[in-house]
Amino acid sequence: MIRRKATAYLQLLRKHRIAGLIAAFQPRDPEAHSVLQSLLAHHVPVVLMGSRQPHESIVMVTEDDEHGTFLVTSHLLDLGHRRIGMIRPPTGSEVEKDRVTGFVKAHSSRSIEVAPELMVPGGFDVPDGQRGVSALMQLPKPPTAIVAANDLVAIGSLNALRHMNKRVPEEMAVVGYDNIRMAELFNPSITTIAQPLYEMGETAMGAVLARISNRELGGEIIRFETRLIVRASSAGITSFLQSKTNH
Repeated sequence: MIRRKATAYLQLLRKHRIAGLIAAFQPRDPEAHSVLQSLLAHHVPVVLMGSRQPHESIVMVTEDDEHGTFLVTSHLLDLGHRRIGMIRPPTGSEVEKDRVTGFVKAHSSRSIEVAPELMVPGGFDVPDGQRGVSALMQLPKPPTAIVAANDLVAIGSLNALRHMNKRVPEEMAVVGYDNIRMAELFNPSITTIAQPLYEMGETAMGAVLARISNRELGGEIIRFETRLIVRASSAGITSFLQSKTNH
């Protein structure tokens, strides 16, 4: 449904002969690609906010998903976790590959191999977190920490753990991605990865205006770094892990 709406909007904008386009979605179906090709053929500057550059003439404003997941997973490893579960982004989503790669690389940098059963299917909504926690906690050896696909999935994970009477972060650490407002307000507040959305939007606008003024400018990829924000959902876990080891 969302993809069909995006394609319909693109067609409408093309009919109105827009001077430039900024879109915060990844064109996947052939019709959307066709509309973008038509805009490019008529020298309409296109700036996309996403992870993949579908055409070399398009400006891609993106953030480093791989590095972001590397950062948040490394944070858990620094706290002493060695068995970390991951509730993955939706299969085939534009961020899935980079997020999984960052997760695995963080472990590899410490010579730790990730057990395949620790990476469970997921999505981007609260129920995905609940289902992911259920799958991870049924393992013969459950993880001590969870990397959620985003903050909504982290919230679902925290709700599920609460129903299981698991203390966070004392018995299980949970981290998210995106730094939505609710991540700070939730109890416990959620450790997450922040994206510089304002700067990305400002850059996208600057890029499209520059190309409206100068049609000779080509496409490029502009990549922003992410930032780790540590909150209560992962703080203070080290002492608990040490006490478990001692016992």
